[in-house]
Amino acid sequence: MRHILSVADLSCDELVRVLDRAAEWKTGRAVSRLSKPPSVTFLLERPTFRTRIAYEGALMNLGGRLLTFEGQLDARESIADVARVLSEMVDAVLVRVGAHETVEALAAASTIPVVNALTRREHPVEVLADAMTMREVFGDLGGRRFAFVGDGGNVCQSLLLLAPMLGMETAVATPKDHEPDEAILSQVCRFAKEADRRFAVTSSPAKAVEGASVVYTDGWPPLEDVEAVFGPYRVDAELFSKAAPDAIFLHCLPAQRGREVTADVIDGPRSHAFRRLENLIHTSTALLEWLLAEDE
Repeated sequence: MRHILSVADLSCDELVRVLDRAAEWKTGRAVSRLSKPPSVTFLLERPTFRTRIAYEGALMNLGGRLLTFEGQLDARESIADVARVLSEMVDAVLVRVGAHETVEALAAASTIPVVNALTRREHPVEVLADAMTMREVFGDLGGRRFAFVGDGGNVCQSLLLLAPMLGMETAVATPKDHEPDEAILSQVCRFAKEADRRFAVTSSPAKAVEGASVVYTDGWPPLEDVEAVFGPYRVDAELFSKAAPDAIFLHCLPAQRGREVTADVIDGPRSHAFRRLENLIHTSTALLEWLLAEDE
């Protein structure tokens, strides 16, 4: 029985298997490999839009059902007891909360797969759709350069772990005091070394983006002086022009045009920020199918 609390919970081979299976689901000809229709609970302490729709679609693909609970998970009983209850009632749990420790506690007490659908530390289910999109556009990603510009939060951290697993060179540009977690950076450095790929951390967006095949950004954090801190990290046409001629732009959404990205970039012909959303359904289907098949 496996849990996916981090991108790093997948090996490189397992990541490729999930992405290959997602591509099969996208053809519309795939049939579930599970022995019975799955029942999955989605625990929500934080709001969701795209992720919930994606997993609704995933459960429809697998012939199952998604049961949603919204509220504070430990309001009436311990996290461990929540895990024990769900282990007797459903086949897997998706969790969207603030504290990463919550999903760790659920996984520790659970006898069914637990999937991190967002914490402040990582957002692994989201970035699988990015991986699928990048493979569709470029094919083999080996040696391609991935650049993240902006806040070094959960999406950034999952992407930095993901890129070297796909054989990509990686660069991240963030303002001072908004860098990714040191423990994540240590993992990324190890992954990059194992893949024999370069990894760079810089305060210069131009250096990070130079020659990149993929330029990615995320929403800015709620700071009073956010423009002063993050303004130089806005992905606009001038910054995007420093990327490779065939570069694409990605954003996990929601986006605020004029803040982290300008409209001419996110709505431009090389943006896949919205096109990637179909892939979120297929990668969610493939991930759940793989986890539940492993558990049968």
